[in-house]
Amino acid sequence: MWGCYVNSLRALSSLHATITNFAANFLSSGFAGLLLFHESLSIPLVFRALSITIAVVILSNSSVDKKVISNSTLFCILK
Repeated sequence: MWGCYVNSLRALSSLHATITNFAANFLSSGFAGLLLFHESLSIPLVFRALSITIAVVILSNSSVDKKVISNSTLFCILK
């Protein structure tokens, strides 16, 4: 995850990279808890996940200068 974060810093602004990394960590932790440990999904957890996802979408569509994404960064973001 750290390598993907560093690569995303090369392609995105630090704000975009930090928020995207946080969202990916939060969502993957929730799914891992659900699938591996059979944890229940509470309403506040689903609401937080939905809020974070909406925030990332809004942030990605904002009018901040975009950098060129390299293949290695795109692979880490999609991973």
